Amino acid sequence: MLRNKIISGALIAAMLIGTAACDKSSKTGSGDTSTTGETGTTTTTSATTDTAPSDPGTTGDSVSTDDSDTPGSLKPIPATDDVLFTYKYHNMAWVFQARSVLVTCSGDVYVFEENIGSLNMSNGDQIKLSYMKEYSNPIAHIEPSEMEALYNACLEIGPDVKTDRKNVMADAGEYRFSYVDQETFEEIPVVITGDWEMTTDDPVLLKAQELAEILIQKIRYSSAAQKLYLNTEFINAPYGGTGLIGTHIVFDDYNKMIAFCRENGIEIDLNEDTRTRWEEAKYMLLQVFDTNRQADGVLITKDKEIRILPSLAEFEHDPAYDGKVCVSIWRFDDYKEGVYVDENGDPWELA
Repeated sequence: MLRNKIISGALIAAMLIGTAACDKSSKTGSGDTSTTGETGTTTTTSATTDTAPSDPGTTGDSVSTDDSDTPGSLKPIPATDDVLFTYKYHNMAWVFQARSVLVTCSGDVYVFEENIGSLNMSNGDQIKLSYMKEYSNPIAHIEPSEMEALYNACLEIGPDVKTDRKNVMADAGEYRFSYVDQETFEEIPVVITGDWEMTTDDPVLLKAQELAEILIQKIRYSSAAQKLYLNTEFINAPYGGTGLIGTHIVFDDYNKMIAFCRENGIEIDLNEDTRTRWEEAKYMLLQVFDTNRQADGVLITKDKEIRILPSLAEFEHDPAYDGKVCVSIWRFDDYKEGVYVDENGDPWELA
């Protein structure tokens, strides 16, 4: 199975969860506008800065939520583990940079960098969440009761809410905080800052923005712990033996990789276009699984552990894999010898 080539860059910041909260009012206004009808996204507490939001370091009184914080008046968050809020950053000014925070209805928080190939996946956040839940752990937990006021405020945002945008800086990218409709799974932007700031005079959206800023201030910026790459470039091939199961090998030459596969009965079959692209690869990581499930993703943890991920997607039966296991080969041009280990803690070593 072939995937798009990874384009990744060093992220300017990644996310961890903090415990301090700041009392910051929503920074919205009118100003110069360029479009209407766009709703928002995430991030900084001030649209006039040219960096990511600073770490929360002060405390203050909670922002009033008017009627919605009256005991007994709030609708409970659905008792599911689907994505409820997303907080995303991306920038393509110099190199591609992207990071995501997914907050579930149950309060689990997942943070990861991602590649450009996974940005426009259909139902992408739910798919990414399924991989993070299967192959990782949440980095933090927020009690659902702490998110109920924001959830209820987001429920009141109208489909035709009026918004404007004003340009406040350049090359800062975009921060977007969104609510995910639990019936349609549509992402509804609440706060957008960065190069362009979303503004509004709508009192319902203003209230949601104010509450979103409080939740945003619980997020601190530090070193990214994980990178999730989906829709990346893979070769998957069937293998009928057992001796290579569990093998993790790195090749720095395409011809050596092909020779290894053929000598060991790995049924690799590449067309000319694929062959041309892979001949240019600097490094190729080969792993032999113990099932026939093909790989379609990679999780890198702390820039050290590389875990190739068997697909969680349903796919059509392929008779070529009957009674055989899958060999997956991933192109990773940034490999450095002596740095990376597999999910068992064993080194990825050059063949």
